[in-house]
Amino acid sequence: MTVSIAKTKAAEVFDVLAEVLGQIKNNGVEPGEFVLAGMKRDANRAISADPEHAYMALGGIAALEWDEELVHKYFKKSIAIAANPIVHANYAVALQLIGRHSLAAAQACEASELAPTDLNALKAAIDAATFAGKFEAAQALCVKLESRALHLDAEYSQIADAFRILKANNISQNYTENCNTIAYILLQENGIRAPKWQLNVDLDDQMIFSYILIDLPFEQVYELDRQLARRLIDELPDILPSSYWIGFDCANKMMPKHEH
Repeated sequence: MTVSIAKTKAAEVFDVLAEVLGQIKNNGVEPGEFVLAGMKRDANRAISADPEHAYMALGGIAALEWDEELVHKYFKKSIAIAANPIVHANYAVALQLIGRHSLAAAQACEASELAPTDLNALKAAIDAATFAGKFEAAQALCVKLESRALHLDAEYSQIADAFRILKANNISQNYTENCNTIAYILLQENGIRAPKWQLNVDLDDQMIFSYILIDLPFEQVYELDRQLARRLIDELPDILPSSYWIGFDCANKMMPKHEH
């Protein structure tokens, strides 16, 4: 799904999956039933010849169909055959597709541990941890990246800034992870994928804004954002909106920042 593999029949299914994921991420376009049926048929036919990659493909297809049980089933089958970084990296991507970002972060970290010299795997683990609201874990991974890379992009500096703000205000990783999980559950309930993310850190006000970017019209995004704000208030008894806030924004046009 995310890593090139030998051109078996299962690999050809992965090529189609990669195109599908690109369409989802860049344009918010979901595959049709005909495309999914073809991928599923080809992946099943490839099991006997290439079970590791066929099961990975089926796990990715299950994610496209929002079937979490099958996502776990097929990726666990693939891991039982070959517990390599490619399997765990693609497991993470599949979990992200269905909004299970905390689980995805664990798989991305496992992939990075199994490929310690792969900076792209490490960056993917940082992204996954950040999406999940695991800022402490993301910062620890950023320290690893800094020791291995000649230059760090600004986005990684923002993670460090966010972590410092959270630590200074005694805000736990559990709190930010819970905030993000509430947001992703709302999206799951509405069958909405959100592969894009933006982190804004205001050092002057010591405030962190996490934006989940959605490829929907402004009115729909605004309504979802309103529902999320209500859920955060209802479900978090000790909500800290003046330090950390998560919300939804249009992928192509930022909404005005929340005022709390």
